[in-house]
Amino acid sequence: MAAERGPKSRAPGAPLLFTVALASVACASADAPPVGSSAAAIVGGDADGADPAVVAVVHRPLACGAKATSAVCSGALVAPRVVLTAAHCIDPIESGPFDVFAGARVGEGGWTSAVIEAAVHPRYDRDTHAFDAALLRLADTPPGVAPVAIVSGAPDPQVDDAVRAVGFGVDGTGGSFPGTKREGAMRVTGSTAGTFDAAPSPAMTCAGDSGGPVFARDAAGVERLVGVTVEGDPGCRASATNLRVDAIRDDFVAPFAAAAATATPGVPEGAVSRARLCDDACASSSDCPAAFECIEVAPSTRRCALPGGTWGTLGAPCAEAAGCGSGATCVHDPSATCTCLTPCAGAPPSPGVPPPGPDAGATSGGGTSSGCAASPLRHGGGPRSSIALAAVVGCAAGRRRKRRPTRV
Repeated sequence: MAAERGPKSRAPGAPLLFTVALASVACASADAPPVGSSAAAIVGGDADGADPAVVAVVHRPLACGAKATSAVCSGALVAPRVVLTAAHCIDPIESGPFDVFAGARVGEGGWTSAVIEAAVHPRYDRDTHAFDAALLRLADTPPGVAPVAIVSGAPDPQVDDAVRAVGFGVDGTGGSFPGTKREGAMRVTGSTAGTFDAAPSPAMTCAGDSGGPVFARDAAGVERLVGVTVEGDPGCRASATNLRVDAIRDDFVAPFAAAAATATPGVPEGAVSRARLCDDACASSSDCPAAFECIEVAPSTRRCALPGGTWGTLGAPCAEAAGCGSGATCVHDPSATCTCLTPCAGAPPSPGVPPPGPDAGATSGGGTSSGCAASPLRHGGGPRSSIALAAVVGCAAGRRRKRRPTRV
């Protein structure tokens, strides 16, 4: 385990990270139980029309007109503009910006906010999943939604205690996508100082439920957040391991929530003006507008760019690329619904942005795709297509971590 240090916090514009698995051509949920098996959705659960504070973590498509249609992971609002999720959802693969969705089904109505800061627990260990927790600061809070109540002073989870899991994961049927909020009952089978295990009763968490909340009732009958889904058996049939929230409440959740409470709502602009992105140098991503990162665009030349190396100047709001003028295109931007982006002189082609034109955004990762092509993911290096990655997210990303997994 790495030496203990302060929370790994990313300022606005810094890259966010998460764990993905390779997608199959068919997008089938290979690890989920077959249709008709005894372990059914969550697996063995029910659609959840309540729990408004339970949210989906989604990848923000770059092209305007595209929209998220599946969840990377799940999470819960634990303070105004603060979401608690699993660390492995945002670490270790660079992937571009995230949003948080509140609603019953991703891509259908609901409410969305940009993630403008993320912190991974300083004692998080990728191999053992110890302290597998992360906090996300949002630009805004869902209107009228109160944060969940966090466990306080409760005894250790006891064997056979009833708990309730909520998440946007797959329902156990072949080919299902994570994106619909479900809830279901489990029972505690054992606990340690930092985690507790649970078995189906009859429900079980699965791919896409990572980071989602696990609730239990206290002595007064009040339901409180006691755990975070972090891993389980590959078939989503037998066992789930959950991080105990009381193990991270005081030293991690409380300080982050207190800092978020003093921060100004909305999307920070950064020291470099949105109109000067082609001209003004940056020293770090904290100098850039939110969702931008400081990259080297030429030897000894650093500029603010969108994830994937898209380097250009943001201009007027837009509805489609055709309204942006020659050479510009229409992209999602956390400060506005859609904004015209004009590439900087000498900028390389941007793989994450479709060419200008009326069909920009009608691509995999938008709301119109009926399938997913196999798309290889790399550990790092050159630019990566945010749109292609969004399609992969719909197939296999955010899958609940398994013990000692093979990571891509």
